[in-house]
Parts: sequence; structure tokens; C-alpha cells
Amino acid sequence: MKRLIVALTVLVGLTACDHPESGTVLNKSYTPGYYYTTQTCVAHGKYGCSAYAPQLQWVPPEWRMCVRPSGQSSGSSCFDVTQAEYDSVPLGGYFNRQH
Repeated sequence: MKRLIVALTVLVGLTACDHPESGTVLNKSYTPGYYYTTQTCVAHGKYGCSAYAPQLQWVPPEWRMCVRPSGQSSGSSCFDVTQAEYDSVPLGGYFNRQH
């Protein structure tokens, strides 16, 4: 039983962040960055917050690709990429992550 638990833990660890280093780009998505505001309490009174101030928050842009690994006829993995990687490979092109 102990070996089964260890084997399952290793398998989950290996597949949890598995994505291909190269393959055909099946899908690309881009989400632009944006700002939004929240309210932050800046003064507390007898009955709770008595004054609020707006606080600007930034969500950075996101570039993603779905890639079918080289040598496979089905299946794909989707993952975040840099803007340079996203811009360098067209849809249907060959993606090869350089380390």
C-alpha cells in the first residue's frame, strides 16, 4: 500500500506541470492587461470604517498557447508563454521552447 501511495504521488507530481517543449500550435489566446479599483478603509470610527480611499489594481496581460506534442496525433497541453514566444509562432506553426 505504501508503494502505491508513493507511485501515485510521483505520477501526480510529474503530470501536474507537464507541458510540451515543442509541437504544433493548435490555439493561441491573449488577454490584455487591465486596471480596476477597490476601496480601502483609511479611517476607523466607532461603528467600523468611516472613510474609504480608492486603490488602483493592475492585472498584467496573459499570453497562452495550446500545443500538440511532436510525434503525437491527438491531445494537447495549454500553458502560459511570454509575449515573445506568442508573437514568434503563428497558429498552426511549430513551437519549440528554448531554454
